[in-house]
Amino acid sequence: MSSTDESVSPADRPATGPVPEPDRPPLGSAMPRWLPRAMVMALALVAAFQLGTWAFHQLTSLLINILIAFFLALAVEPAVSWMAARGMRRGLATAAVFLGLLVASAGFVTLLGSMLAGQIVDMVEDFPKYLDSVISWINQTFHTDLSRLEVQDSLVHSDWLRRYVQNSATVQRRDRRRRAVLINHMIRVTVRRQLQPNLRVDRLRGLPVDHDRLTLDTQERVRATGVTMLLTPHR
Repeated sequence: MSSTDESVSPADRPATGPVPEPDRPPLGSAMPRWLPRAMVMALALVAAFQLGTWAFHQLTSLLINILIAFFLALAVEPAVSWMAARGMRRGLATAAVFLGLLVASAGFVTLLGSMLAGQIVDMVEDFPKYLDSVISWINQTFHTDLSRLEVQDSLVHSDWLRRYVQNSATVQRRDRRRRAVLINHMIRVTVRRQLQPNLRVDRLRGLPVDHDRLTLDTQERVRATGVTMLLTPHR
């Protein structure tokens, strides 16, 4: 009996060469399935971050006020609770605590302002001494011959100081003019609003009866558009 290898013909034997790989699409020919979802998620995250940043910047002042109110409430809570435990209503106790804080703050600011004013007065009075000491140090260090009168004259008669004073005066005059115009406009608007109904009634007395409703409707429409119109009576 012959062996199994000898009974199989060479044509029937399997090929011993390398196995061919299946055909694959070239790189870049097809988009991965996860790429659109990743792009949409990234854009959504960027949009959410931008929206959150904008909302935070818009609500910064409100958040700061809420934070200040929270800490202020925590600060006054012991005093309010102590007063409420002795029969006082919480609203009245809160008002009393805030009034006390306001009085204390006003006293502190007044005391601090008086101390600051005193310090400023002392500095102004001692300014020539400070200037003399600085000038003497400069003369000794740099071997110069400066005097306080020369420095004061150069500062007082300098061009930049003159321009600064002129600009300050111009700005103050402009601000005063603007405030005067605004106050005048507010007074005129207030007086016109107070007198306009009486003027309208007085002028309608000279019109015929059938024209009263039409005139009133016309004035109301003109008044709604922000324009003031006084009709001349026709007799």
